[in-house]
Amino acid sequence: MNHLSYSSISTYHLCPRSWRYHYVDKVKTPTATSLAFGGAFHDTIEAAISALALGKVSPSETAWLLKL
Repeated sequence: MNHLSYSSISTYHLCPRSWRYHYVDKVKTPTATSLAFGGAFHDTIEAAISALALGKVSPSETAWLLKL
């Protein structure tokens, strides 16, 4: 481990065993459904805004998504 982050220190204070599993043993944990949905939602909005900025779609085509 090359540096200490706030989340690492906080995890250690809450549960040293959890810290070891995550930072030392590198045990993978499943991604929460809400996190996966939120990431997909943000990726979709980013793609729509990028397409609009690059002129690949018209403002009216993305207005329903962005509520402009």
